[in-house]
Amino acid sequence: MRLCFNLLLFILLISISGCQLANDSDPDEYAYDTFGMDLPKGKQLYLAHCIWYTDPLDISPLNYHKGTIIPFGTPIDIVKAGDGYITFQLKGTIRQFKIENDYPLTMLRDRPFFQQIFTPDNPENNLKDIDPETLADMKNGIVKVNMSREEILTVFGPPPKFMNPLSDITWSYYVDPTLKTVHVVFKNDKVSYIFET
Repeated sequence: MRLCFNLLLFILLISISGCQLANDSDPDEYAYDTFGMDLPKGKQLYLAHCIWYTDPLDISPLNYHKGTIIPFGTPIDIVKAGDGYITFQLKGTIRQFKIENDYPLTMLRDRPFFQQIFTPDNPENNLKDIDPETLADMKNGIVKVNMSREEILTVFGPPPKFMNPLSDITWSYYVDPTLKTVHVVFKNDKVSYIFET
């Protein structure tokens, strides 16, 4: 009888401690497992490119170029992550932002999709040779003739895969849900002209 009681007590203690361990996990734990971003824990994360939004809790996975802009290089903290979504805050603030992956639109699984948006490497470190005026334009979502492909990626992010692969001469991005688009045309890996349709 005493052996049964001790065994029951042991099982109860293990169950309670297991629940406690599960409850003490980080809110961003999901972002670092096989379904999430698979980025190293404990490192500051940054926006890899500019993000536009009209509703902070419903940011389009196509990153429509409409509304308020969050510049690339902005440090962020992950609040919560799950299958197909990440909720984050700008470092030092409490307002929350949410991006959901929509595979039929992005044609990307969660890990590569979110790794295009969040990075442990501040993209500004790759732009040290850019003059302050151009850098300010880029942070405001403005692209210009003679910018490189890398600079366009830093401002607009990758173009939607279903519209054009990265090897295309023209990269097309949606401006808004009405399918208005901006097209960036390259020649010798530099922007030769930009137009909207």
